[in-house]
Amino acid sequence: MCDTCGCKSLARSKIYQLATPFFSYPAKEHVQSIQEQLPEAEEWLTLLEDEPSLEAARVLGEISASYSSGQAETEYIQTFGHTISKECPPYETEYDQSHIFQKSHALADVVGFYNAFGLELDSGFKDRPDHISLELEFMHFLCLKDAYGVAKNHDPANLAVGRDAQSRFLEEHLGLWAFSFARRLHQEAAGDLYHAKAQLLTAFLTYELHAIGLEPKEIGGPNQTIAPDLETLDCEACPVFADFAGTGASQ
Repeated sequence: MCDTCGCKSLARSKIYQLATPFFSYPAKEHVQSIQEQLPEAEEWLTLLEDEPSLEAARVLGEISASYSSGQAETEYIQTFGHTISKECPPYETEYDQSHIFQKSHALADVVGFYNAFGLELDSGFKDRPDHISLELEFMHFLCLKDAYGVAKNHDPANLAVGRDAQSRFLEEHLGLWAFSFARRLHQEAAGDLYHAKAQLLTAFLTYELHAIGLEPKEIGGPNQTIAPDLETLDCEACPVFADFAGTGASQ
């Protein structure tokens, strides 16, 4: 591994790519896809010298070998349910974001990261932008972009922008809440497959945070959203507030 060919960034992008569909509703080919990608993923993790993630990937491989697509789908439903799971929701803003304004700000910041690199949600995408699968896919994109830039001798200043985005996104978003999600998933998972996925997620994100000098931590949540209290807002002078107050509306 060297700093001039981009292989480390490519390796990281491959692991993020592997993990991207882990926590979305499993497609028919989900288990088969895991089984097909894991041998290559183990090679990339060996290149990264990330032994905990390598061991977790091997465990996931052993477990997935005994699963069918139908079993994976059943386990997903039993673990996450048909609506947003209250125990281990796969959405960033369900963690430590008790106020609706906090959630809105966090969502806007996540989308801001995507847009800054020319990425927009597909028009057919019906889920939220803070789903862990999207955040993992964004890191896959940033790492792959860096690998390409290194291989093509792009301007170091441009490379620095992308690397700074990786560090900031991990510190401010994915790496801030995913450990809480993984621990809760490990507690609530209906079977071994999602236990193993949570283990690999934890191991690899630990590697990623250590690479930028940070330690993994957990934040609170999931929380119930607290609606804004109009009486505490400094907006009495606002015409909209005056109109609302004048209606005599009450709960």
